[in-house]
Amino acid sequence: MNGDLAGKVARVQRELQQLKYPAVADETGAAQQTAASLNPAAKLLMLSQAEAQGAAAGVSPAEVDAAVGAVRAELAAQVEALRLRLEEAEQRAEQARSAQQAASEAAAARLTVLEGRLRFLE
Repeated sequence: MNGDLAGKVARVQRELQQLKYPAVADETGAAQQTAASLNPAAKLLMLSQAEAQGAAAGVSPAEVDAAVGAVRAELAAQVEALRLRLEEAEQRAEQARSAQQAASEAAAARLTVLEGRLRFLE
């Protein structure tokens, strides 16, 4: 039973590692980048299935709950970090759009000045 639990804990740790670093090679050396490792909702679904399998295998519900709870907490933290990164990216994009608009307006003003000078020289 302890071997089974140790194996399950190792698997959960590998899954966390894959979630943190999706393109890192797994224990067999084959690089993985699955949808489940990139999608927290898919990972939660897999954890729910693992919880049911653990219950069927005779692992105590407390052990399963502890492992699943730790993974869910980690996923929640990662989702929050991704949300913050998205907000930051959106802010940077808005700043870039504003800077581009200002540059376009400055270029248009410069073009107007140059056109006026050209007309004056004609």
